[in-house]
Amino acid sequence: MPASAPQAALKFARAYTPLGPDNQSSGQTAPVKPWTPARTPAQKQDAKLGVTTLKKIAPTQGCTMTSVFAYAREVMKTKAGNCLEQSALVCLFLSKYPSNPNFRLVALAPPADHVFVVIDQTPNGLGYFPDDFSAWNPNAVIVDPWVGICVKARHYPEIWRMTLDVMGSVGMELPRAAGGWQKANDASWRTAPTLYQKLSFTK
Repeated sequence: MPASAPQAALKFARAYTPLGPDNQSSGQTAPVKPWTPARTPAQKQDAKLGVTTLKKIAPTQGCTMTSVFAYAREVMKTKAGNCLEQSALVCLFLSKYPSNPNFRLVALAPPADHVFVVIDQTPNGLGYFPDDFSAWNPNAVIVDPWVGICVKARHYPEIWRMTLDVMGSVGMELPRAAGGWQKANDASWRTAPTLYQKLSFTK
């Protein structure tokens, strides 16, 4: 698969979720940034309604990739979404790619709440990926459109931490497991990819 395919998939996902998540203007993306431009009240309402609708039909862990593709098509209609929605769009894009890449949705085990896409890495028989990213296929690539990351899997934890440090430094906040909000560079988020088990979101 050409190296440009994962980057193209990331751009596709971002392009089809221009309204962003439904929590913009509170917590996660409160301050207006170059990557989260100001939205009109109507756009904010559309995003809230769109994500609320999607949550009612969201695929759950153990679903089929076919249901993820169907979900991605709904995301394209609402133009809003968070990590699951954007990752579903990455999967839909890759499913149409001529070289038929091997990709999967990866979910961090609770209490973490994050989903991303991996290319060229297969989980074990129980659906779990290696705890240590250095043990992943050296050619595996992670596409995480929610934070704009597209990188070899072995570099993902480092790039993830750097990205969250930048987010935290400009005031972005992420949900706290116990409720409420905390700085994006809080240790609980910075260490999430290595601290929590990684399992296949789909069958």
